[in-house]
Amino acid sequence: MTLQKQLNPQTPELIDKVIKEINDSIADSLPWIENRFGQAESIRKKKEGTTIPGGQIVTFPAIFSGKKDNGYLSLLPDTDNGNYSFFVIKDPERIQNFNPNQFQRFSIDYSFIVWYNITTVVDPEEHRNRELVKKTVIRALSSITKKKLETLTIDTIEKDPDRIFREYSFNEIDSQYLIHPYAGLRINGKLSFKDNCQ
Repeated sequence: MTLQKQLNPQTPELIDKVIKEINDSIADSLPWIENRFGQAESIRKKKEGTTIPGGQIVTFPAIFSGKKDNGYLSLLPDTDNGNYSFFVIKDPERIQNFNPNQFQRFSIDYSFIVWYNITTVVDPEEHRNRELVKKTVIRALSSITKKKLETLTIDTIEKDPDRIFREYSFNEIDSQYLIHPYAGLRINGKLSFKDNCQ
């Protein structure tokens, strides 16, 4: 299942261009990530079938697909997306010493989220070796071929599903996707890049 080519921007600019650079760079070292999505949007919608006056609002990460569910594809754990990754880009984005006649240096806080079926990633004798997966992802991010990207730090790593998806309506995740063989991780850090905004 390969969806990312259809769902990422056709003409990426600024942070989307850097995310594409990262995704292209990790493709060979993390081939088991079937769908390397770009930055997710945080979507809020009324929960269907709720009896609460005014409706219950749920929040989920999504990529615009132009298809079902108002054009958005949910990135909460399920089997539809296969092994996948996406970025959460946090506001505000910082620009250092803005000058319209020069390249601008952007600094951004990011989270890189990976969700996977571990039986498709490690050999069976490794059982549930999430640390091996974590090490492989860290190594891939540490060896990115840099063009637009200047720096990328890894500051914290989280493995608990309630921390990985903390901005979202965690109770909307079907519990069967929170136990073996499923697992995930969230890498938080900072990245910087230069671009000409002319």
